[in-house]
Amino acid sequence: MRRRPICLLCLLFISILTILYLCGVPLRAAPKGAAEAEALLSTPCVAHLSGRVRSCKTQGDVTYLILENTQLLAIRYGNSQSSGTAPAAVSMKVCLGGVRIALSEQVHYAIGTQIRAAGTLAAIEGPTNPGQFDQKFYYELQGISWNLKKPVIQAAEQPAGNPLSTLLDNFREALALLGESLTARIAAIFPENAAATLAAMLTGDKSLLSKEAKTLYRIGGISHMLAISGLHISLLGMGLYHLLRKLRLPQRATGLAAAIFLIAYAILTGGSVATVRAVLMFLLYLLAKRTHRVYDVPTALSVAAILLLIENPLYLLYAGFQLSFVAVLALAAFPGHGRLFSGLILYLITLPFTLWHYFTIPLYGILVNLVVVPLLPLVLGAGILALVGSYLLEALGLFAIDSLPLTLLTAPASWLFQAIEHLLGLTARLPLASLPLGRPDIWQILLYVLLLAIFLYVLKKWRRTYRKYALLLALPLLIGIFLLRPAKTLALTFLDVGQGDGIFLELPGAAVLVDGGSSTVSSVGENRVQPFLAYSGIRRLDYLVATHADSDHTNGLREILEAVRDGTASLSVGTLLLPKTNARSEPLEDLAALALSAGIRVVHVQSGDTITLGDASLEVLGPDPSVETVPLDDNAQCIVLGLHFHNFDCLLTGDVQEAGEEALLRKLQKSNDAPLSSTHLDVLKVAHHGSRNSTSSAFLETTQPKVAILSCGRNNRYGHPHDELLSRLEASGAKIYRTDLQGAITIEVLPQGEGFTATTYL
Repeated sequence: MRRRPICLLCLLFISILTILYLCGVPLRAAPKGAAEAEALLSTPCVAHLSGRVRSCKTQGDVTYLILENTQLLAIRYGNSQSSGTAPAAVSMKVCLGGVRIALSEQVHYAIGTQIRAAGTLAAIEGPTNPGQFDQKFYYELQGISWNLKKPVIQAAEQPAGNPLSTLLDNFREALALLGESLTARIAAIFPENAAATLAAMLTGDKSLLSKEAKTLYRIGGISHMLAISGLHISLLGMGLYHLLRKLRLPQRATGLAAAIFLIAYAILTGGSVATVRAVLMFLLYLLAKRTHRVYDVPTALSVAAILLLIENPLYLLYAGFQLSFVAVLALAAFPGHGRLFSGLILYLITLPFTLWHYFTIPLYGILVNLVVVPLLPLVLGAGILALVGSYLLEALGLFAIDSLPLTLLTAPASWLFQAIEHLLGLTARLPLASLPLGRPDIWQILLYVLLLAIFLYVLKKWRRTYRKYALLLALPLLIGIFLLRPAKTLALTFLDVGQGDGIFLELPGAAVLVDGGSSTVSSVGENRVQPFLAYSGIRRLDYLVATHADSDHTNGLREILEAVRDGTASLSVGTLLLPKTNARSEPLEDLAALALSAGIRVVHVQSGDTITLGDASLEVLGPDPSVETVPLDDNAQCIVLGLHFHNFDCLLTGDVQEAGEEALLRKLQKSNDAPLSSTHLDVLKVAHHGSRNSTSSAFLETTQPKVAILSCGRNNRYGHPHDELLSRLEASGAKIYRTDLQGAITIEVLPQGEGFTATTYL
């Protein structure tokens, strides 16, 4: 370290930031008026604001605006908006920072344009479940704290700024338009899949990528190909530099041209952390060349880290920052081991970071990278050649879609992308291609680091190839550390799925998901349920239960079944349980057909059935076909489950209410020998999200729950939970938990069912 003082300074700086974070000190101050704005906007109102356009991008029929230096000018309490000049009841001037606006039209505002708009301001919310994507942190990194919903643009004008500021805005605007033009050209001349990937690789625009393509690249462990990473910058920067040198241009002019090109390219592609890190290191490389100094990778990496963290200390917690810097450091620290072992070292060193942020590892990522990474220069080269060639053809008057000259130009890149996607498709079909290990505990990370240090020490000492290959035997041991999980007796997690239900039961050797749907959260299975399962390290669901046909209980389950069928899920499913009814239910029949197509067993259950799960049992208390009405009442005939574990009892009621609840109540009152009798319940999942007509006083008198769980969406249009229902619960003495206010709620049962604890995510 004495020879690398900047590296020592970097470690000291990172250590100070880490200590501050662990002590609860915010790494980045909130916008000046954040607290005042939150207080003013706590009541729904129309907000009038003014801000400067930082970026404007159109994706499909939607235009996304990011405003910076935004000020809240006025608010008006009520529902109507004005297209005029803010006739609000309250005027003010409060700093908001960054605001995101989604306009349902194709429109363009130049960077630097001053916008006045009205709409409903909503703070960007953080995750409410374990494993859920942290949207708040993602936008906080970009200095954005608010969404403007139902926006109305009132005015747009170009301010009279100073000449330098105007020049910079015009430069950024020109690059933004160039990026959009290049993306459009790529989409026009290449086949759909190749165009989407090449646009992501060259212009940083991922809007063309399908969900399936992203999943394939993730499972194959080559998602870095879809980002403008250090490898891209090195290829482009070094390629241009050496090309200009071969043309015998002076070194100073060559370095300056390469530097300007890469800085402009970084701005054009959005300036991700990995891109900026690579550009900074390349600039230091050019500086070393110019001053005849030795270029030292660890020192350059340290300078880049310090500059980025000074600009935004929150990068310290960002997965992109951590993985980018750790990967470069790993390759610099262990050179000369060949592609296989360099890839292995990189994989192992980044593994804890990957698991901490993404909970899943691409098991065959090393092998896929060995094949694909050497192809990257060919892919980029062929793509750039075809793109430039298309403009030359246009200049010569020979440009036409599907013409022979253009087809010949685009064929090499298209073939390469087809080959890569074919390889990824084969990888995705391999067993355990995407292995969910869950977020590791601190003790697992520490043990892993200790064993990995021993592994790398031996690798450095052993020079003979056959001894290195013998070290591959250590791989199962290292990865196996993250398979170690303390055994749970019984845990129930009531997920926050918005307005809907999603309940996960985890027992030793068994996992059950009861419902998983929402009427307020889009793609709830992909965005909330599956991330939670990955976070928890769940690789198999023994039972998937759809209590009834309503979409706010089943649309997330459908997403899971489709992912299992298509081979893109990181878990398997054993059995789908559906309610047994006399009348047909087309939505449930569709769900059953989907499960069968995925190779999942389908079982219809009714009152009296029991499922044994080790020391626990699930007693089916509904539906009861003997009291079924015509037409079918899905709520009345939903699956009701009684969970019994030693001295612990829990009742999961689905959406049962009124007639269905009365039948359930009679059953509970008569079944003195049943596991769930008229004795006290430990936990009650309140029926139908806390509707007015569910969970009657008589029902509460019979069950006498200690804890009542309400699963409902924040500010939902149904008014759930109803005030009358809350009054009944309070009168019963039950402790109330709500997913809309507290996020995911976890009940952990003590051994032998002798008590339980309840914790909330928020």
